[in-house]
Amino acid sequence: GKLLNIKDAYSHPLFYRGVDDDTGFITRNILCFPIKDDTGVIGIAQLCNKAGGKYFTRHDEEAALSFSVYCGISISNSLLFKKVQDAQYRSKLASDLMIYHMQVPQTDLDNALKEIKLNCDTPPCFDSLLFPTYVVDEESKTV
Repeated sequence: GKLLNIKDAYSHPLFYRGVDDDTGFITRNILCFPIKDDTGVIGIAQLCNKAGGKYFTRHDEEAALSFSVYCGISISNSLLFKKVQDAQYRSKLASDLMIYHMQVPQTDLDNALKEIKLNCDTPPCFDSLLFPTYVVDEESKTV
C-alpha cells in the first residue's frame, strides 16, 4: 500500500523485463501508487516513462497520490452502482416471478366457474350496485 518511484526500471529487483522483451517497449522509469478507499487498497496505478524528464519527481508523486483519491472515489462509486443495479435486477426478477405464478390460466377459471352452483336463474349483476331490500320484522327478528 505504499508509493514506489523507480528511477531506473532495469536495475530494480522487482521489475520484470519479460514484457519489454516480448513487446519491444523500453521501460525507463515507473511510478506506482495505491488506490485506496475506506476499507484499504482497492487498486494500483502505474505510470511509465516520464515525459519531459529522466524520472518522476516528488511533485509527480504528490500529483499521483492526489489523483489516486479521485480514482478511489470513482471505483467505490462504480462498485456501489453495480450493487444497486444487481439489487434492482433481483427485485424485478422476484416481482416478475411472483406475477407469473399469480396468473390463473383461463381454462382453470372457466372450470371453477362451471362448478359454482348459483341459486338463481340469472347471474348477479355486481357492477350495477342494486341490491334487494329486506324488511326486518322487529318482533321476530327474521328477514
